[in-house]
Amino acid sequence: MGTMTKAEKFILNVLREGTIKWPERNECYRRHGRLVNEGARKNGKIKWKWYWHCAKCSKESRERGDFEVDHIIEVGPFRGDWTDYIRRLYCSADSLQLLCITCHKIKTSGFNSSLRYQRKNKSEYDDLL
Repeated sequence: MGTMTKAEKFILNVLREGTIKWPERNECYRRHGRLVNEGARKNGKIKWKWYWHCAKCSKESRERGDFEVDHIIEVGPFRGDWTDYIRRLYCSADSLQLLCITCHKIKTSGFNSSLRYQRKNKSEYDDLL
């Protein structure tokens, strides 16, 4: 796809921000978490706390902010078809996984470098034609 307009860039940004409230995202946290009995409160009621774990390295933490919801199959860049992009971005909880920040950065970095490699090789191939 050619150069994007300001409006298209804005819409892509709004779509990405909207995934924060996507119910499947919370479902992903629920699936990758477990409630742990951490003793009793002063009033005698059981104190339950959520623990989440990384789908890749199995790191476990009580801090939800230590994790990010990741698309198992990368969403990738916008390719000119809004319906396709929205389907890739707003997928089911089965297509999402919870990764610790470190694992998510490694996965995203690898994907982005492969995109750069593909773009570079495509432009070199085009030069030969």
